[in-house]
Amino acid sequence: MNQGMRTKKTTKDRIGLIGHVVANYPSPEAARAMIRNMVEAGVAVIEIQIPFSEPAADGPVFMAANHCALENGVTVNDAFTLMHEASKAHPNTDFVFMTYLNIVYKAGYAAFVKRAAESGARGLIVPDLPLEYVDRLDQEAKVFGLDNIRLIAPNTASDRLVLICKSARGFVYAVARSGVTGGATAVSTQLSGYTSKISALTPTPIGLGFGIRSPEDIMGLKGVSDYAIIGTAALQAWQTGGDATHRDFWKKIAKAANHS
Repeated sequence: MNQGMRTKKTTKDRIGLIGHVVANYPSPEAARAMIRNMVEAGVAVIEIQIPFSEPAADGPVFMAANHCALENGVTVNDAFTLMHEASKAHPNTDFVFMTYLNIVYKAGYAAFVKRAAESGARGLIVPDLPLEYVDRLDQEAKVFGLDNIRLIAPNTASDRLVLICKSARGFVYAVARSGVTGGATAVSTQLSGYTSKISALTPTPIGLGFGIRSPEDIMGLKGVSDYAIIGTAALQAWQTGGDATHRDFWKKIAKAANHS
């Protein structure tokens, strides 16, 4: 059985990295190449997204990627195959499934979590699962040694924030701003106050995402967040120049994060 995620708090001069791929987008070979590039750059956690027709938390880049993957015939089974291959090939990296509740519900909570664990996943991110309904998935995740990742937004009410932090496992996914993924986020003292409030309520590491795009952003997040979550900007690097541009993007991000 898995033992959950290996994430940890970081120091003020270094920040961990979390990356993201849509399963088999734009092709099975490309998705595997993106994962290799991230692993080589020292990315600690990689989200493998199961393509879904209505990815409500995703901005236009990932929404288009989801739709393209589905049009190309990518299935839930394909995502499990990718998870299995990636986790076996890169045992020092934590892989998590990012998906939407409809997929989990259709498979059955226990069946989905069991299969996720058997494929090598160490955690789950289900952004449209409300806090009021997390207990069932939490219970199954605990049985199979997975962490069910909590999301927090800047406008989360104080009482709700306490409840989320109390049950946080793996890492807290702190959404940097309201809206969907992809748009730029200004790194400011306001973010520091936001993450400090979370840190006061839980020892669980914080990953900050939505709009983190550049080495300058990474530098600004040191001491603010334990992990920087980068998705859209990395995918756009691939779309712009393929494997070489994607690899170079992550090398620059890793250098800013003090991985080299």
